[in-house]
Amino acid sequence: DFFDNTTRNSLFICHDHGSTSTLLWEIFIASALDPDLQGAIPVTIFANGILRDNGSYYVAPDFPVIQSWPGHPTSVGISDVILSEASAVVGGPFLSYFGWDVVGSSTEYGYVDKNGDHMYDFDDDFVDLSLIGGVLPGFPAKWPLGGYSQGVFMAKDAITSRVFVSADASLFNNELISEPGYDNLQFGLNIVNWLT
Repeated sequence: DFFDNTTRNSLFICHDHGSTSTLLWEIFIASALDPDLQGAIPVTIFANGILRDNGSYYVAPDFPVIQSWPGHPTSVGISDVILSEASAVVGGPFLSYFGWDVVGSSTEYGYVDKNGDHMYDFDDDFVDLSLIGGVLPGFPAKWPLGGYSQGVFMAKDAITSRVFVSADASLFNNELISEPGYDNLQFGLNIVNWLT
């Protein structure tokens, strides 16, 4: 009944290296099977690995500083949010295809490092989509995890429900929330205000 059209509900999902992938698929399937929602809640695929951004970081590329905010109510007044060993959503057409609004992303130098070698290499840093490619003709079997900015925050306003997804859980629950010069605390408040 979470997505019941008679009530307004919200989800705030913070991914932590595999912790939410099953949940996001279950929400998507439930949404797709509900005749009132007709798939209004999108799915996403998180890449297994660490987001590194050689173009914008604090201390090391494992601590990317997100500075790209395409424009969403949650990003008003936000300029710099620091992450800690985050992941990223599989980007490019997946985000728009499934209906997500990208709220924040890395620089174009961001990539997901799957093998810990601290460099992007398509032969190592990709998502295997052969299962989807087997169902959808022309769909690539491998999707690169670099060469474009990596989405880290997404939102969806779906009928009577709102969903916000973060590719990092630690930006709100440890010393990063109060790190001077960064907007993590205000960003968290903006998200909660938008969800409520």
